[in-house]
Amino acid sequence: MDLVEGHRAASEDRDLLTEPFFEDGSEESAAARRRFSVEEGVFAAVLVGRDGGEKFRSAEPVPPEKLFDLIDAMPMRRREIQARDASDT
Repeated sequence: MDLVEGHRAASEDRDLLTEPFFEDGSEESAAARRRFSVEEGVFAAVLVGRDGGEKFRSAEPVPPEKLFDLIDAMPMRRREIQARDASDT
């Protein structure tokens, strides 16, 4: 979370939402852990696409630049960039 916090503009440009799921005992936390097969007490960074599918997973924190590169390589994001570039000309 702290790694991405320093890159707010880049995160917003990519519609990157960060959601921490702690061991708080809430049903929301438990549901997210079940959905993405993350055991209690285990760290996992999971990149989920707009389609709801898992795109990337790491057992350790991921540098923001790597997340941005992964997102920028996705077809939907590439179309967004192309459309934005076309409208800027």
